[in-house]
Amino acid sequence: MLDIPATMSEQVEQMTSLDLNYRVMHPFCYLTNEETDTTITIPFSSYTNKYRDYLSNIIVVTELSHEAQLKYRFNPKLVSSELYGTTEFWNDILILNHCVRLADFQPKRLYAYDPDEFKYYLNQILILEEVI
Repeated sequence: MLDIPATMSEQVEQMTSLDLNYRVMHPFCYLTNEETDTTITIPFSSYTNKYRDYLSNIIVVTELSHEAQLKYRFNPKLVSSELYGTTEFWNDILILNHCVRLADFQPKRLYAYDPDEFKYYLNQILILEEVI
């Protein structure tokens, strides 16, 4: 959890520097073996999955050209990187396009969260989850 910013400038700086990585976007469960005093950290969900009904308001559909179909075939990480500036949302791309595995990802129509709205919605989700 991040410290609460004292000023608007600090808040903007904090949001700008926030790296949307796996640890930020997934709540964790901690399991401790009391005999060995070992703790294991396990991600058990994702915030985008938890709030998928909320995020459904910003799903956009894009018809892909033949060239784009070949470019993105089996590569949701490339789609995520180009749309959101990070590969962290590749699994969301698979889910939105009704794919269970990478081999299924051969979109002619691409379903994705609107990149112009996505950061705003993620910001709201992370505030609700007290990550920021």
